[in-house]
Parts: sequence; structure tokens; C-alpha cells
Amino acid sequence: MAAPTIEGGVMGTEQAYRLEWLRAPGVEGDAWRSVPRLICAACGRRYVAGVTGYTTPDDAVAEVDIGLYEPLTDSLMAVAGIVVCRRDLATLVRSAGLSGFEVRAATVRLVRGGQGEPIPIYDWLAVTARCEVGPMWTEPQGMCPTCHCIVERPITRPQRSVTLRRPLEASVCRAREAAAGILVDERFRNLCVEAEPDVARCVSFVPVPIDSFA
Repeated sequence: MAAPTIEGGVMGTEQAYRLEWLRAPGVEGDAWRSVPRLICAACGRRYVAGVTGYTTPDDAVAEVDIGLYEPLTDSLMAVAGIVVCRRDLATLVRSAGLSGFEVRAATVRLVRGGQGEPIPIYDWLAVTARCEVGPMWTEPQGMCPTCHCIVERPITRPQRSVTLRRPLEASVCRAREAAAGILVDERFRNLCVEAEPDVARCVSFVPVPIDSFA
């Protein structure tokens, strides 16, 4: 894989994109392990200990094990909200100085009657940065003083489109509502497209507008 040319403006000023996955490559494997959730005695919400604000899929998973439906070499894939990245691309995005994620171990295997041999070319691209989007299905109403989770309420007019309230402060981010998915900056998008022209087979980069009043 040739090293791409990273283009784009200063962090927080370039176009943002939402990752829209074009196919479901597989399912959680037998060794997939979730983080235990506790039930708050004050607000009744299920939460992950040590997570303040809102819990994302990356907060709620301890071990990633994915079973593929068919042999694939896609550079990016998503299963149950978790993104796995082919190791050569993971090395590129990390060495390019992009932010908002950690590269963690993952097991990806071809499912043949239950368990297949691991395909040792993938890593978990765990998203650690956060961003603020306009309400889609719920809006924050405060924070529980006991579990420190955001308390939400349904909004009267749900919005299916994603709108950023302010520019991204990292290259890869997640929002409060899972429906918003994963948002990336222009540098991440350019790196993926230049390094892997076939990335369009598995994911679409959908432009996201910025509206501070959303």
C-alpha cells in the first residue's frame, strides 16, 4: 500500500463525514465479550462503570470477535457498531497523526460451521473522541448525580439527518445518539480513499453540515 498524501485544513475547520456502511459483513463471534452493565438505583439506567456522560459501543465491548459470512479483505468493516480496520490501514492512520481512536486487538475469522481460523490482518479501531450533534430521537435533560449518565427524553419531532453543532475536534468521533454513527474529518476520509480506492465497496462518506443552532 502506497502512503497517501494527506490533504485538508486545520483541525476543526474541514468538512466532516458520517460513515454509512454499505453491507453487513458478519456477526459477533463466540468470543465476543461485552462489558457488564450496572443498573443505577437512582435513575434506573443501565450504565458502564467509569463512563461519564453517555456510553458508546466502544465503551460497552471488552473483546471483539467477528465471524465473517464470506472471505473478505475490506479495509474497513463494522459489526454491532464496532469498526475493524485492516492492519495496514490502521498503521497508516495512526502514523499520520490522526486522533480520536485507539488501535486495539480484534479477532476476525471466516465462519465455517461455527468457528473458523482467525484472519490475522484486522484490528479494532476503537473510537475514543466525542462530538456534539443536533438531537435526532432524544435530547439531554440533565445528568444523574449517582451514575453520571446523561438523562434523556424523546423529542416531539425526530430528525433522521445528522447535523454537527460545532466542528470536529478529532479525526474520528462518536456522538451521544447511536443513530448518528461515526463521524470523521476530511483528513481521515482522504487517507482512506487515497490509500484504498476500493473502500467505496464497504463504506460511504456522507457529508455532514454544521449548524450551531441545530
